[in-house]
Formats: sequence, structure tokens, C-alpha cells
Amino acid sequence: MLNEKRIDIKPLILLIAINIVYLFLVIMDFIEGVFALWIFFIFLSLTPLIIKDRKYIIGIIIFLIPLEVTKTLIPFFQTIEAKDGMFNSVFDLARLFMLYSFIIWFLSDLKHLVPFIKHKITYILAIFIGYYFLSAILISPDMSKGLIETFRYVIYFLFFTMVTQFIRKEEDFSLIWKILIIVGVVLCLEGIFEYVFNYYLWFDNGRRAAATFLDPNIFARFIVIILISLLILRLKKVYIIKPQFMDISIVIAGITLLLTVSRQGLAVFIVTLLFISFFLKSSQRRGIIIGLILVTLIAIPVFMQLMDAREQGLALYDIGTRAGLLLGGALMFIGSPIYGIGAGGFQTMMIERYLDLLPWGINSATLSHTYIVTILAEQGIIGFCIFCIFLIFVYKQFRINYRTKDLKLKAYSLIIVASIIIILISSQAEGRFFEEPLLWLFLGLHVAFGRIIAKKDKAKKESG
Repeated sequence: MLNEKRIDIKPLILLIAINIVYLFLVIMDFIEGVFALWIFFIFLSLTPLIIKDRKYIIGIIIFLIPLEVTKTLIPFFQTIEAKDGMFNSVFDLARLFMLYSFIIWFLSDLKHLVPFIKHKITYILAIFIGYYFLSAILISPDMSKGLIETFRYVIYFLFFTMVTQFIRKEEDFSLIWKILIIVGVVLCLEGIFEYVFNYYLWFDNGRRAAATFLDPNIFARFIVIILISLLILRLKKVYIIKPQFMDISIVIAGITLLLTVSRQGLAVFIVTLLFISFFLKSSQRRGIIIGLILVTLIAIPVFMQLMDAREQGLALYDIGTRAGLLLGGALMFIGSPIYGIGAGGFQTMMIERYLDLLPWGINSATLSHTYIVTILAEQGIIGFCIFCIFLIFVYKQFRINYRTKDLKLKAYSLIIVASIIIILISSQAEGRFFEEPLLWLFLGLHVAFGRIIAKKDKAKKESG
């Protein structure tokens, strides 16, 4: 499907043909188990591709990550019903393909398989997962949920491992980002369609664009990553696609971000844009600040109108619920400051002990929406220290990467760390940090890119 210069259409034709045949068999009642067999056929058809060139794996996973609605629509993905038909699940299409790809890699290349890359970030991620597992089985009030989360992290760790090993050249990174941008623009067009026609393929979240995401706020996070990446590439004059296409993509993504009616998405975009301005020339920095002021003056009135038009609108209890979750998390931490209440136990503890803090009781959100509160409440000071060490290692790797003299590599390094920062900041309002699959993609790219830069620098020294 992918090579260094173009997208090969043959695998796409193969997939379409397989799906047409499969749908015909379903319509004619020749087969049952629609979802399971459909997924089996797709994965089986992709096997020769991922064996031939492992970049295919990363590209396919990027395509599948936004399809997180599959964990509620495909019956065998649903493992535990949490509330009102919403399920905690081990798998969605992306996670299932991550595991499948790793197994294929394991079976097809056992001699060269390196499942654990020696790097500080790799070590701290392994320590985090190990501590999370022990916390789930030893002290969590909801061991099943803790183990489900642990298994998710293990799958994401395998994905991280594959990214670090399969991305070996600068061109690999460019290609991966092209796919991410293409997927993002397509989803933005879908989001605009949803909002304009007030029609939703999956769930009705009110008058908000959500595309294939369960939550419009998660969609907004994805858009901000695309927007910031495009802006960095444009400002650094790195054209992985034609400049006019980049400009059109920026406009489409900006409009869609407003249509998600996501307060946190808009705030994260502004904060991250200010962050990247410090890595630009002074003239560009001034332009960014002036442009941001002008855009804000236009965007805020428009956003307020969108908020008024939003169904299932912003009621006062929304703020009360967030305050109740914060207070509940603080009380959990105070009650067990060293080890926390146990991995995956926040929701259970909130319902059992602190439900009176929520204005609408069980009908309120019962999951933590602030990751720092989550990790302090569930894993205590020990878990929080591991988290802080992880952030330090990420920062140190960025400093190493950004020292390169190659301007294109500098831009790529800034994109990676900006994307991680977007996920970090937005996780304080939506609660998904290590649970976010894109984080593990960017961490893998972060480590892989460090190796690419080190290799280039070494080659320059030897040639000089």
C-alpha cells in the first residue's frame, strides 16, 4: 500500500474486492458471524503486505485508530458494560490489528525479532505497565477493569516497539505523516458533513462534529494534532505535500475544530501554538501571535453561537460534575497516598463512596476527566513519580533530537514533541493519556527519530 513516493492502489483494490464478495455472502445468508468473519478476511488479505514491507503495518494502524467506535459496534469487542450501553473493551479494530501484526512479525521474522529496544523511554514504559499490573491484581477494587487496561497497555507497548523498529529513514517518517494528514482531512470532511446536515453515522453527541470517534473532544484532539503539524511544516517550509494542499487542509481542519464545539480542543490549540512559537524566528513568532489574536477575535463569537446551537448543551451540572470528580479523586489520594486505590479503580470507588459529590448521581460522568488526578488517585505517589520520570525522559530525548543541524529533521522533531504535549494537556480535561493510542505512535517515532538523527550525524562526522 505504501512506498516512499506514492500510495499503491493494488492492495486497496484487493480489500474492496474481498469486502464485496463478503457482503454478497452475507446478503445471500450463506454465512453468519458478520463482524468476526469480515475482520478475519481483511486481516488475512493484509498479511502478505505487512510481511513484504513493515511500513505497511504503521500506515494501516494509523488508518484504523480513528475507528474507535468499533469497540461499541462489534459485539465480540464488548467485554464489560459500564453504563447505558457503553462498554469497556480490550479491543477495537486498531488494537486488534496491532496484536495481529506483532504476531505475524514474530512468526515471520523470528531470527531478527527484537521485541524490546534498549532506551530510557522503553524502560520507563515497561516499569509503568508492570506497576500498573501489580496495582490491578493486588489492591484495585475493580481488578477486571485494571487487567483490561493493563492488556491494552501491553498491546500499545507492542505497537510502540514496532514503530521504533520499522521507522528507519527520514522518508518513512514523511510517509507516515502524509497518511496521518490524509486520514485527518477525510475525517474533517466527514465531521463537516455531520454538522451541516445534522446527521451522524455513529452516535448523536448533540450538534457537534465527531466523525468516527466516540467523543467529539477526542476528535478535537486529533484535529489539533493535524493542525499543529501542518502549521509547523508550513512555517518551517517543509513540504511533504504541495503547499496549496497544506493550506487547504489547514482551513478544513480549523473549521472542523470549531464544529466539534470542544472548549478543551480550542484551548489546547491556542496553548500549543504559543509553545511552538518559541521555536520559530522572531518575525514568525510575531506573526503567529498577531494571527492568533485576530483568529481568536473571530473564532470566539462563532464558537459561542455554536455552543448555543449545540443540543444536549452546556448545563451547569457539567461544571459541577467535573468539580465532583476532582474532589473525589483528591479524597482517594488522601486516603491512600503511597500506592493509591489501585489501577482502574477510580470509577468503582467514585460510585461506591463518593457518588454524593456528583450533582446528578449515577447519571453523571463517573470516570476521571483529569489524568494527573487519575494517576494520583489510582497509583499514588509511586505511580506519579514514574509518570514524572517518563516526562523527563521524553523532554531529554527532544533536546537531543532538536540539536540536529538539519532543518527538516528539526521540524519533524518539533512536530513529535508538540503532538505529545497536545495529548498531555488535553488529558487534563478528557482523562486519556497512556490510554491514547496516538501517544504510543509518537513515542515510537520519538525514539526512532533519535536513532535516525544519530545515524545521520555519525555519517556526517565520518565523511567530514
